[in-house]
Amino acid sequence: LASRSVVTGSSAAIEVFIANPGATTWADPTHPTIPVAELEARQTTLSAWWLPAEPALGGMDPADPALAAIAPVPVRLGPVRLAPGETGPLKVTLVAPAATGRWTLLFDVADVAGSFAARGSAPAAISVTVTPQPVPQPF
Repeated sequence: LASRSVVTGSSAAIEVFIANPGATTWADPTHPTIPVAELEARQTTLSAWWLPAEPALGGMDPADPALAAIAPVPVRLGPVRLAPGETGPLKVTLVAPAATGRWTLLFDVADVAGSFAARGSAPAAISVTVTPQPVPQPF
């Protein structure tokens, strides 16, 4: 679990390394005699979303209705087409939450069958401390 700090509402540039530890490709299927349009695409994508840290750790309660007003919506970061055993970097820019405190930025891979995390594969997580915008000081 990596850790970093960002300012509320700022853009955060993050490089994520993705690995396909499975035995199946994440690329859409190909076939020598069947047209691609007739094959069911895997549509493997990476998504990211912000969750508040545990309240005891200085975060917000996930049940707090105010969370929807301060947490950026989940973001689909694009397709990932890795072969079995292949890894690759992905540079993304995400907007930080509008509320200060401790947050967790989660990354999950999904395909047409659904979220890999929902099927037991732990999502990647980055612990992030969101700090207030600096106040300009007069000269």
